[in-house]
Amino acid sequence: LDTTRADRLGTYGYMRRQTSPHIDDFAERSTVFEMAFSHSPWTKPSVASMFTSLTPREHGIFDWKIKLEEALLTLPEHLQAQGFVTQAHISHHAFQPKDTNFKLGFDHYDKSVLTKGSPNEVTSSAEITDHGIKFLKHRPDKRFFLWLHYTDPHEDYIRHEQFDFGKSKKARYDSEIAFMDHHLGRLFE
Repeated sequence: LDTTRADRLGTYGYMRRQTSPHIDDFAERSTVFEMAFSHSPWTKPSVASMFTSLTPREHGIFDWKIKLEEALLTLPEHLQAQGFVTQAHISHHAFQPKDTNFKLGFDHYDKSVLTKGSPNEVTSSAEITDHGIKFLKHRPDKRFFLWLHYTDPHEDYIRHEQFDFGKSKKARYDSEIAFMDHHLGRLFE
């Protein structure tokens, strides 16, 4: 859940607006980390760190134009070598396969949502969830790794009629989280 602040989720005590009922319900049945840190304040190096277990200094991603080194072993590559089916559905241009090498280790790397436009102009939670549900309904009879990359909320925050908390930037941000949470609820179901 890219660009989603923990302090805007009910699980972490946010009470001002009901932004995350499905995430909160899922958290009640899951392990919740209260002391988690990101290696970077922006997407591309953060995901590179998650996929390689390396810091940005070690994997070298600190600029939009830098590709992930093919020599680095990624989580999807490791799982693929262990017989997992690996699939990704991305919603941000930071992970374009030709520009990043983030497709390494994925049997299927789908970027079709990117045709809608930039994450700061459109939402993609519905489409990413649809792809995830389709995979889960037709998944092979073996272990799998599915990466669904959600970028709602992302600035310029879109106000969603179904989750209208007002016109302020913070209210629109909460509306984006609630919109994403609604679609995560479909996935969890």
